[in-house]
Amino acid sequence: GGSPESALIHDLESCVHCGACAGLCPVGAFRSDPPGWLVTFEPGLCIGCGICIQACSYGAVRRGGAFVAPEAGL
Repeated sequence: GGSPESALIHDLESCVHCGACAGLCPVGAFRSDPPGWLVTFEPGLCIGCGICIQACSYGAVRRGGAFVAPEAGL
């Protein structure tokens, strides 16, 4: 799981919806459905691993949000 320090922010003003984060997110917190469409972020699924930060060439994902614990049973 994550912690308050690991919470992520998806900056929609910087996001170009390329889908790089969605393609690499191990838990599906970032999605582009259908592929190539708008990228959405579900904080309740996020485990705070940071792969999306490394994947984003536009700085649209960063740490600093309020952590939301993943929902049990998903």
